[in-house]
Amino acid sequence: MLVKRIVLSILGALLLLSMATPNAFASIVYIDGNEVWVSSDDGTVKKRLSSGEGDWRQVAQSDNGYVVGVRKEAGKISQMASFTVWDPQGKVAHFGSLSGHVDSGLNVYPNSLDITPDGGLLTYGYSRSFWVGTNFNLVYGTYLKATADGTTAVPLSLTDWQDGTLVGDRVVAHDTNPQVYLQDPSSSGSSAFAPWFTWDTSSPLLSGLSIDRTDVSATGTVLGTEFRDDSFNTQKILLTKAASLGGIYVDDCVLPATGAPSDITISQNAGTIAWRDSRGVVIAGAPDFGGAATCNLTRAPLVISATGAMPSYGPFNPNVIGQPSQPSQPSPPSQPGISSTTSLKVTTKKPKSSKKISIKLRVTASQTPVGAVAISVDGTVVKRVSVKSKSWKSVKLNKLKKGKHRIAATFTGAGFSGSTKTVTVKVR
Repeated sequence: MLVKRIVLSILGALLLLSMATPNAFASIVYIDGNEVWVSSDDGTVKKRLSSGEGDWRQVAQSDNGYVVGVRKEAGKISQMASFTVWDPQGKVAHFGSLSGHVDSGLNVYPNSLDITPDGGLLTYGYSRSFWVGTNFNLVYGTYLKATADGTTAVPLSLTDWQDGTLVGDRVVAHDTNPQVYLQDPSSSGSSAFAPWFTWDTSSPLLSGLSIDRTDVSATGTVLGTEFRDDSFNTQKILLTKAASLGGIYVDDCVLPATGAPSDITISQNAGTIAWRDSRGVVIAGAPDFGGAATCNLTRAPLVISATGAMPSYGPFNPNVIGQPSQPSQPSPPSQPGISSTTSLKVTTKKPKSSKKISIKLRVTASQTPVGAVAISVDGTVVKRVSVKSKSWKSVKLNKLKKGKHRIAATFTGAGFSGSTKTVTVKVR
């Protein structure tokens, strides 16, 4: 038994189960070819959720089927990363910059990524290195960020709580010791944590390894813990059964993988697991927790994607992608919608010859528009900008190839009926 100390027996599973809807569908979201993909958990249905923009780096799925993807262009710093949230119908619900915490020094994020069941709050791990005089500092933490502009949720940086993920709306994280912590109930806006498991990394099995990341089933009864070496490469995944969320230890075993495993994800009902190893994204039944040191999986492993990464389990149905929007599950108040108008002006730096395009956009309505404008070129969204006033806003686009291009600006905002303005420009 690898546990040195087990602390706490808090909360029954009933509270946790109330946070997640039953799995009407079972799927894996993952990154493949720098795009966001969704597959049924038997691999028979696979569809791309992103729009072909490329540069998608991480993805996570909530217990209710919201999906968040993080996009960052190659070679760009973490502060340039953006996020998009898709609702369970496959439509974009929120988007924005992932940046938000203190950004001085060298920042690296997200080191972990998760989203609350209702799609309203993101959590991700970060590291930040900086100098104070001649002293070098390296700080790890977890950041909580609301997905929608104008929300009352306050961004929060939880310093020293590393690689945070979520079970319901509670953060699960670890410290510099081999110890897993669980955020106190109803405390997503605070740093109130209690210890859950402490691992013996002096044991032959875990010698020289440190905790890297965790994932917990919505039932709170199965915990996956990744262990990495000093080069930050995951070497082993330990699966643990607990009596309840925050409850006592029951059993554990090591995941049987091909090559070094990573990116463990556990289904809401604790019956299925998925991970990445040298075979790609792999899905299998959860362990039987019968006392064996190496997990006896209850369903044979199945490779979902040989080139995929970052799997995340949940109830998103890939069959909704490309289908008409469903009227159920409306977004926050939009009844019946205040009429808005989008204006768009396009200019070139050097008339008729420059490939550098500048646009000005403005949204007008009977009250101050608050929302976002998606700017697309020839049908592909290239930029998204927030709107909080009726003033003109200047946006520069990347160089365009010679020829005609269709530029469109689409405004969406809670309480407003969206509007689109389209213009055609010719680049010589």
